[in-house]
Amino acid sequence: MAARGRDWFERRFLHVLTPITIVALLATLVLLFSFKGATILANPLTILWIAIPLFVQTVTIFALGYFLARRLGLSYRDAAPAAR
Repeated sequence: MAARGRDWFERRFLHVLTPITIVALLATLVLLFSFKGATILANPLTILWIAIPLFVQTVTIFALGYFLARRLGLSYRDAAPAAR
């Protein structure tokens, strides 16, 4: 950004980088599940033991961020994305 400016970064760089990151994330998920699919199917309870704390953590972080943003006086329109 220092060399080319914010406009170049937002219009050119992110425009190219965004599809690459989406494809990389999808490829990671496909590879993960293809290599560990048998393990996942053999131990579904283990997946549940991992998913529950992750869900609780996500909800707690969102709620904490949202309520702190509201406490600071932000409107719903600003507090909800701030908590994300």
